[in-house]
Amino acid sequence: YVTSSVNNMTEAFRQEAWQYGRIGCGSETKTAVANFDVRLGYETVQNDHCRLESYFGFSAPTGNKVRSVNLFEPIVGYNHHFGVMFGTDASIELWTSECEDSHLWMELSFQGLYLVKNSQKRLVDLKGKPWSRYMRVYANEEQAALALSTGNECLNTPGVNIFALDVHVSPGFQRTYNSSFVYTCGGFQGELGYNFFARCAECIDLKCPWVEGPALVAYEGLRGCSGAGFIPAIGSAGATDPVQNINHNFGDRNTNSVANYAQSIIKCDELDLNSAAHPAMLTHSMFGTVGYRWDSCGCVVPSLGMGGSYEFSRDNAGLNRWM
Repeated sequence: YVTSSVNNMTEAFRQEAWQYGRIGCGSETKTAVANFDVRLGYETVQNDHCRLESYFGFSAPTGNKVRSVNLFEPIVGYNHHFGVMFGTDASIELWTSECEDSHLWMELSFQGLYLVKNSQKRLVDLKGKPWSRYMRVYANEEQAALALSTGNECLNTPGVNIFALDVHVSPGFQRTYNSSFVYTCGGFQGELGYNFFARCAECIDLKCPWVEGPALVAYEGLRGCSGAGFIPAIGSAGATDPVQNINHNFGDRNTNSVANYAQSIIKCDELDLNSAAHPAMLTHSMFGTVGYRWDSCGCVVPSLGMGGSYEFSRDNAGLNRWM
């Protein structure tokens, strides 16, 4: 727990009392093997004008998963979820020239990946209180009473220590659709295509029951009431406020003393588990490539190619990026 204040925001996010949600205390890069994939496929159709094949497999996790010790921790792979994958690839010749030196093909592919539930440590906010994971909290009534008896208004348990919870995470399905047109003429080849990626929102549920006891520390303290209305605060040591959020205390009209601590206790239904879940994600990509192969050069066939793509999303759940 915390017994004194810090000088600035940088020190706050690095203080040793914060067991989770820190910034600037760990590496922001990680190199590892993401996962180990095994696929078994079968080619149903294969001739000069079309091709169809399907596969089934699994993805074994070898990377890491969220620990929430650092806020921006690097994750390699699928958060250590085991996955089951399946997909289909197809090619269809749409057109060929009379001399059969030019061709237009359509390429289609679909891949689905189902990720199995696992357990992780996630930071959770309270409903209607964004970033409340970083608010000050009394772990229990005894701690509030200690703050009052010592007169220490800095005494508290960091919210990140309370709201870092063990949860079950179910990512569900993610799927990729890809389609493109491929034109070849002699050694020249060009491709123009579209890719669509969709990922379900994560489903979060508690691994262990929520233990009641924590309450939000009041910012300004208790206010009395006189004929003229509210009078100034008289100290915040031991005071709680169930209504305030991280940037507004609403005039401290809901501040409770230690004697009324039970009125401020955080209930299980106040936890916003969605705040710890990755939202649904949809991204669209347009891509194109051009290249040339010198097939007449013998056993070694040199080729030269270049390409680019642009990926975009309707919200910041997915990246907007170009390559």
